[in-house]
Amino acid sequence: MGMRTVPWSPDRDVVADFLRMGEHKHMMHGFLEVDVTELAARQRARADAGLERLSTTGVLACALGRAMAQHPEVHAYRVGDRLVLFDESDVSLIVETQVRGQPVVVPHVFRDLHVRSAEEVHVQLRAIQRGGMPKRRRRLVDLFPRLPGPVRRAALRAMLAAPERLKAWAGTAGLSSVGMFGRGVAGFALPHPTIHSLGVTVGSLLEKPRFVGGRVMPRQLLSLTLSLDHDVVDGAPATRFARTFAARLESAEDVPLPGRLGR
Repeated sequence: MGMRTVPWSPDRDVVADFLRMGEHKHMMHGFLEVDVTELAARQRARADAGLERLSTTGVLACALGRAMAQHPEVHAYRVGDRLVLFDESDVSLIVETQVRGQPVVVPHVFRDLHVRSAEEVHVQLRAIQRGGMPKRRRRLVDLFPRLPGPVRRAALRAMLAAPERLKAWAGTAGLSSVGMFGRGVAGFALPHPTIHSLGVTVGSLLEKPRFVGGRVMPRQLLSLTLSLDHDVVDGAPATRFARTFAARLESAEDVPLPGRLGR
């Protein structure tokens, strides 16, 4: 039997730390199939006009940010006997970038997604993927894994105890699409809770038959898992948020057609 040994990455210790911080959360999960046929059509129209296709992750982030702004209770945090609601939508995306010359998956917070355009997010996302992480955050990414485990976890607990620090370093929600399944493979992802009260995990993108206007038509359906902290939000407001988020994606209004201004 063959085997080999490779060095353990300290970055994995940080991932484990974040997962430990979420072990106490009582999460509920919703599985959505969102019709993104219009989104795909707008992306093709942009390509046909010689415009760059926007990152689907960026479009998802913008739709999520606007839905969060309309339903602030879904990304609220409990601190003692207080429930803290945020006016801004700061979303942590899992991005693969270059750190110390090696590809590393790191979280990066995209700010004010309730007012930013998908083009702005696309440009920022591509810059980070090319290794353009802000210097302050790069120093943190380099330093944090090297700290002793008890120190790292104490820092995370201190962050969770102060909403302003939590928002500054981790945002108010999480979005992960790094593990998106390849075409032709259907499936949803069920994430482990982390520090966020709201998480969105992207699954498969498949062409499936669906009733549209009384007719069966092929449609592009994106599988999404919504994870919400049941301690801070109940099923009814969570459902309203899901409807707002799905409607925003299905309308594709964050992907401007050639010659039109995005909203």
